[in-house]
Amino acid sequence: MARNVVPLRFTTEGSGAGLWIGRRHGLWYGVRVRRTTIPDAVPDSWLTLLMAHPVMYSDDDPGLAELRAICLAFPGAEERVSHGRPTFRCGKIFAAFGGSEKLSPGDHRRVGSALIVKIDESEMQAIDDDPRFFVPAYYGPFGWRALDLADAGVDWDEVGELVDASYRLIAPKRRLAELEARP
Repeated sequence: MARNVVPLRFTTEGSGAGLWIGRRHGLWYGVRVRRTTIPDAVPDSWLTLLMAHPVMYSDDDPGLAELRAICLAFPGAEERVSHGRPTFRCGKIFAAFGGSEKLSPGDHRRVGSALIVKIDESEMQAIDDDPRFFVPAYYGPFGWRALDLADAGVDWDEVGELVDASYRLIAPKRRLAELEARP
């Protein structure tokens, strides 16, 4: 076992599997092992490292039902909750609902009904010049932009085009072939 690895109290009942967590080079990591003996010396504060994020959306949020209909119509698309928010994936995330805008280091503005999509580099300048769009925290540096679906006058045809473009940037070739084969 690696140095500085400490077992946590998370085990799968009866399977003998547990999760060990430790530090190496200043980073936390977890390793699944086949040991269920947990020493009492493990601080309870370490258990928070593995806790799920709280759900930060409601099914009646503005635009979520419409966004679900658009995203789940793509081949192989599925919805998963990640970090407390719905994400739409086809292997990788191609759209996310809800997020925040980074205003300055350490200062964020929460936008609970934001649509976050990947933008093609050729369209990035036009999107950045449009005041309806903003650079989302965490996603922004990787070519993603966000649009608040709670704003009055959201153009759902435009939302569909944004999601389609993002899907085409992310989806595998097999799924793109399925999309092109549709009537």
